[in-house]
Parts: sequence; structure tokens; C-alpha cells
Amino acid sequence: MHKISLFVVVAALAATAMAKCPNECSGKGTCGENDLCACFAGYTGLDCSGRKCLYGKAWGDAPSGNEYAHDYAECSGQGECDRKTGECKCNDGFTGDGCRYSACPNDCSGHGKCEFISEITGSDTAAAGRTHIKYSEFVDLDRSLDLSNNWDTHSSRGCRCDPYYSGDDCSVRMCPKGNDPLTKTTALSAQSRNYYTSMSDLGVAELEKPEVQTIVLSPVRTKPANADKFTAIGGHFSLTYTDMYGQGWTTRPIRVKSKVVTANTADIAPGADGQSMISNENGVFGMFQDHDNILVEYTSGLPQSHVVKVIEHGAGFQGLLVQPRITAVTDAALTLTLINQDCGEIGVTRALTELPNQVIPSITVDETITTQENVFRVTFSDSANAGDQAMLSCKVDACNSDGCQPRKDAMRAQLTVDNGASPSAVSFNAGAFQLTFAELDDTMVFPGDHLAYGHNSGHYSTTKVTHTAEVLSMSGSVATLVDRTISLANSVADSLDSKFRSHALVNLNDRDKRSALTITHACTATSSGVCSVTSAANGKEGEFKTAVDGTQYSVGDVVLVTSLPPAGTDKSPNEGLHRVTGTDTAEVTLKRVDGGLTTVTSSGVDANKYGNIVITRVSTFPCSVVETRKGTAESLECSGRGACDGSTGQCECFEGYTSDDCSMQTVLL
Repeated sequence: MHKISLFVVVAALAATAMAKCPNECSGKGTCGENDLCACFAGYTGLDCSGRKCLYGKAWGDAPSGNEYAHDYAECSGQGECDRKTGECKCNDGFTGDGCRYSACPNDCSGHGKCEFISEITGSDTAAAGRTHIKYSEFVDLDRSLDLSNNWDTHSSRGCRCDPYYSGDDCSVRMCPKGNDPLTKTTALSAQSRNYYTSMSDLGVAELEKPEVQTIVLSPVRTKPANADKFTAIGGHFSLTYTDMYGQGWTTRPIRVKSKVVTANTADIAPGADGQSMISNENGVFGMFQDHDNILVEYTSGLPQSHVVKVIEHGAGFQGLLVQPRITAVTDAALTLTLINQDCGEIGVTRALTELPNQVIPSITVDETITTQENVFRVTFSDSANAGDQAMLSCKVDACNSDGCQPRKDAMRAQLTVDNGASPSAVSFNAGAFQLTFAELDDTMVFPGDHLAYGHNSGHYSTTKVTHTAEVLSMSGSVATLVDRTISLANSVADSLDSKFRSHALVNLNDRDKRSALTITHACTATSSGVCSVTSAANGKEGEFKTAVDGTQYSVGDVVLVTSLPPAGTDKSPNEGLHRVTGTDTAEVTLKRVDGGLTTVTSSGVDANKYGNIVITRVSTFPCSVVETRKGTAESLECSGRGACDGSTGQCECFEGYTSDDCSMQTVLL
């Protein structure tokens, strides 16, 4: 009996000594002190048999400190973890690994894309002048968010609806929109003040006004060095119009309207077969191409104006072979302007009104053309485009790769630099087909650009012109060229021109940009903050000089000058688009783009009555679009005179109204 009892006690002690962790930690952990499992990564539970689910920032939790919340939680706090599979079973409205994403309502009904809020309100809309495009009813990019510090930037999602659909889940068909036929006026707002005479008119009823947008083409480069060396612009651009239903329509390529003005060194000589050779050693003709129609203006005794056509193989930097033959002249100042039907205000008008489905039935375009700018003032004058319009977007990149539409060349700028009188200013290595320049380098010229230089008067003749060469690579000031068929030589001085000018046709692109910049300062009659005119004739002409830190701007910038006058006073007469012609630490000098008069505002009461002057850089991209006047007409579904059937996208007009958008009255009220 005693032996049996002793055996039981010994066995119990042995069992206690050999005790182990539950289920031996399921092979997913190690047994530690107090017979507790230390589970491997990804496993949990007393016996480590359960799988962990993914963690994400909690959609909702209690803050643990000042501005500290949304700690990591399993299934992001919006799901239940399946311990067998390690996968989250998300609550309604959440999806993705670890329930880290919000689900889009009804998967956008098959009529939209489920996107993160960072994509829906992305900063790309600021590109090319796009400032308030409405992609759908869900997001208005007028109110784009600063998402840099938002914890749910890549978690919260919403629907970006396809064109003609709206609603949180994109299930509602849009109905036609129009202007309420009974409302023809709106209250005068501060935004439209500059089109009226006095601040005292604010709140007064005014007739509804159409939207006006201004397109500015200028030679913008990311590095503004040598911006004042651009002598012409050319190439192609395209516009995209977004209609009231969110559908984008892109125009065919539009030609930039090139304009060049020569010094008193240009010649027009008779050529063979009824042709004329227009020549200029300074080399400013690089933007013109074969078969272009050009308006040539000059003075030979009397003012001369001729329309000529560049014949085949007749276009070069220093010479244009044209027909018909025109009046000969020597050492004249010429103005040459491209007048093709696909350029200028005619080209913009035709491109926009030829968009499919007559989305823009008619439009009014006014142009201002200079050697460095094309400015188009676009007025949406048709009732079909009433109200606040989405901003036009502009593309200047080349589109010549497979699948790219519409096919077009890039917008270009002609860059001319003076290499001085050194005979080695430009040297030509025929073996490697390389040009070495004294002034051009790889910060100005890139592969795909075109180069030429004027070395002497023999660079052209009455029967042929020297063409440009495409750049294969650029290393420092050495350019390796693609075209090996043209005839080039080293620079050699002659009696006609002791300077050597290098020329480049540089391709502009949509990635060339300058930062936005707005400066406000006072125009007063005191020693500081003076707005004045540098070279006045009868107090009305000259360049507008303002007392600001001009080094923030670059020569060649296009800026918009507006005024903030005190209540009851007029706007400044110098409002409008200007080009920066000079900068200094204490001033910036501006000249009107349209060539208009500049009014003195630096003396007496005239200096003070216009208040603050605001200078805003417009040329942030090679093609920028600004809203000159917001359209004040209404753009309402069914014109506010009918009910929209969201299932069919058709209006059910109220009694007394008809048409697809209910904008037409059938009875006289």
C-alpha cells in the first residue's frame, strides 16, 4: 500500500516537471516561461493557432495625444479577422487588404472609376492653365484640397463619373442644361468689376455676360536664362474643351501664328521664274516652312504689303524663296506674319467650332500677335455654352509617336544668340558632323531641337537657302547633328557682318514651367511704391515701371496687371497683359503686350486713386489659360424649368416650356 502511494506521488511530480505549452504552440511559436507561447510573426492566440490579419491606420479611434490619432489596428478597425485564413471580413463600406480602403457606392454603377481622393483632386489639374474643371458632381476642382498631410489621402475613395453621369454612385443620367429663360440679369460681383466703371456699382443688376478666357502662348522654359534671346515662336498646339457634362473634346492641331521683325538689314532680291529671295543675315526666318502663306510689310518709297507663298525647299533661317515676285529693296526693316488658315484667331475659331456634335456651335476669338506671344481672347458667345465654363486646357508637346492623337509637332521657340566676332565662334567638324558654339550649350538646346548659324553672306543665294540640322546629342557647347546632307563651314568674318549669330529651334513641352507668382504693391506719389512711365510721350506712351522686387520675375515673363482701387474709384488704366522687359532689385519694367498706351500714374492724385496694383505671372507654361471673365449666365439642368428624369437623362418640362433643355417658352407670360 505504501509502495503504491509513493508511486503516485512520484508520477505526479514527474508530470508537473514535464508540463508544456498548449498544443505545443501549434508549431507556430516557442514555449517560454510560465508555459506561455511566444508566437512567430503573423500568428496569435494562446496556442499560436490563429492567423493575424493585416493592420492599417484605424478609420476611427481615441486620440492618444495632441494631433495624434488613427493608430494602426487590425483590419483598420473596420472588419473582423478570420483566424483560420488570416483575412479580414470587412464591414460594409470598406474593402481591400486590411480594410484599408473605403468602397465606392455600388462600384460606381459601371459608369465611373473608383479613385482615391488624391487622384480625384490631383494637382495635375493646375497644369496647362486648368484651374476649375468639374470632372463630375462628386468633386469640384475649384476647391482642390491640400492633401499633403491628410492621413486618408490613399484610403478614402469616391467615384469619378463618366461623362453624362452624376451622383455619388454615378447612377444618375445628366439632363440637358440651359439658361433659365426668365432670368437675364445677375448681381454685379467683385470678380467682374474690372469691366465696369466704379466700385460703387457692386450689387447692381447687370445683364448676364458670357465667359471669357484668354490663351497665352509664349516661349516659357523651366530655366529662364536667355529668355530675352527668343526672337519668334511657331509650331503647333491643341486645345481641349470640357463640356457641361464632363466630356473632353480635343481640337486638331492649331498652328502658332509666327511673326518676325527684322532690323534694317533685310533684302528682297528678284529670283528666277518669277520668284523673290527674302534674305536677312541675322537669321530670324526659322519658323516659316515650305508652302506657308506670309504677309510681308515694309517701306520702299511707299508702304508695301504683299502676300507671298514659300516655295518648296525655300525656307531657311537666313533666307526665304517666295513667289510671286515682289518689289525689291535693300537694307530694309521687314515684318513677316504667317497668315495660314490654320493659325491665329481663324485657326482657333475653326478648331473649336469644328469639334464633334457642335459642342461649341459658335465662338468669338480676338488675337494679339507679337514676335514672342500669341494671345487669344476667347468669348463663349453661343447660348449652348452659357454660364461658367470649364477652363480650356492646352497641349504644346509633340504628338508623333504611335497611338498618339492628334498627331502634331511641338510648339517651338526660335533662340538667337550673338557669339561675337571671333572667327572660332562656330566651328564645324565634318568627320563627326559636330558644331561647337561659343554661346549655345546643353542648358538651352536638347536632342530633337534644330540648329543653324549665320557665318557670312554666302550662307544664302538668290536660288537656294541653307536648312537647319537636327540635334542628335548636346554635350556642353558641342552639338552632334543628325542631318549629314547640308553644307556647313567654320565661321569666317566678312565685310557685311562682323558678328556670328547662332540659332536654335527649341521644342517646348508641357513640362516646361515657371512657378506661380503674385505681388501686390501700392502706387503712390511718394518715393517708394511709385508706378511710373519710363519714356513718356505726352504722358501716354512708354513702359510701365513698378517699385517691387523685380528679380522675382524674369525678362520675357507675361504678367497680368490688375488694380485694387479704393471704394468709389476707378480701375487703373494700365490693367491688362504686359511683358517683363527689365528687372532690378527695386523695380520691374513692363510693356503692354497689345502695344497699347501706358498712362502715367505717378503724380498727384492720379497716383493714389488707383490703390494697389497686383502683378500676376501668367506665362507659367508655354501655353497658359486664364479666366478673364467668369460667365454669369445660368447653366441649370432643364434650365430650371423642368424636372430631370435621372434614369433616362431627359427633361420633363413644366407647362409653358419646351425643347430638350426646357429653355424655350411656348406661351407669353
